[in-house]
Amino acid sequence: MITDSVKLIFSGAISTKLWIAALLANVGAMTLSVFIDDELFPGLGVGATALLTIILIAGVIALFVTLWKLTRAMALVHADEQGDVGAWIVWGVVAMLPGSLISLLLVFGSDKPLFWLLNSFISGAASCLLVPLLVHAAGRAINRNSPSRTSIIDYWWSRYARLFVAYFIASVPLTMISDALDHYGKSTPTVAILSTFVSSILYFIVTLLTIAVTVIAYREAEASRPLSAS
Repeated sequence: MITDSVKLIFSGAISTKLWIAALLANVGAMTLSVFIDDELFPGLGVGATALLTIILIAGVIALFVTLWKLTRAMALVHADEQGDVGAWIVWGVVAMLPGSLISLLLVFGSDKPLFWLLNSFISGAASCLLVPLLVHAAGRAINRNSPSRTSIIDYWWSRYARLFVAYFIASVPLTMISDALDHYGKSTPTVAILSTFVSSILYFIVTLLTIAVTVIAYREAEASRPLSAS
């Protein structure tokens, strides 16, 4: 699935315009977020801080828009396939809850937090646990009349290891490298900017790979089940 995902990303399904927009939203916004750090950049001023906040809010909105468009582009949607934004967001959030909760527990659940590398690995693995629901979320972005949630889960339950491993490989290793940059790359403002820029590129690659994995997994499940709304 990883090989197929890489091929899909560079198949031409993503237009040049969408590539540029996605890069700006994912890499640009995340790189600018480093300036929020008061310890590294203490003298921005009220005006600059307000402008930065507006830009970051716009960046977050653009991020969601490009994630939606990337999902539909890589799925090569047909003219009669209309997605459901609300269902896509809701199921995506639900699927990421285990990773988010475990991350919070690791950070705030003990007086002595785990070593950052182990923390990163556990959080990353936890974010992969409900990957069938991420496939369902991708399906809702592709087609609001996609196979039901139960249908998607039933299909991937017996194939869960293959899907989990593919999503894990697509997301965790590069995320851990990015976490390392975040952990060690704040010695000076210049180093922080550079490390955040590299980290944002890594996250963008993760984004492309994970979307591709879920799209491929959805199309596979779709081909094996009749369509039914849920």
